[in-house]
Amino acid sequence: MTLSYVALLRGINVGGKNVVPMAELRELFASLGHSSVSTFIQSGNVLFSSNAPVSPETLQAAVTKRVNLPALTDGASGSAVWLELPSIAPV
Repeated sequence: MTLSYVALLRGINVGGKNVVPMAELRELFASLGHSSVSTFIQSGNVLFSSNAPVSPETLQAAVTKRVNLPALTDGASGSAVWLELPSIAPV
C-alpha cells in the first residue's frame, strides 16, 4: 500500500539563510526511492509517496548530508533546520 507524506522542513530559505533549491529537495527525495515528489513554492514543504513506512531519522540524516545544513533538531534552537513528518491519511 502506498502511503503519502508531507515533510515540513522549517528554517530553510528564510531571509536568505539556509538556502536550499526545491529542485535539489525533489531530487533527493526521489533518490531515496519515494514517488510523486513535489514541493510547494520555496517553503521546504515536500509532498511524496512511499511503498514502505518512512523513518523521520533516516530522512533527516539524508537531508542534512545532501544539502549541507546544520543538524536538524526538534526546533528548540532559533535558526536550526528541523523536520516534521506527518503521514497523510488516505481519503
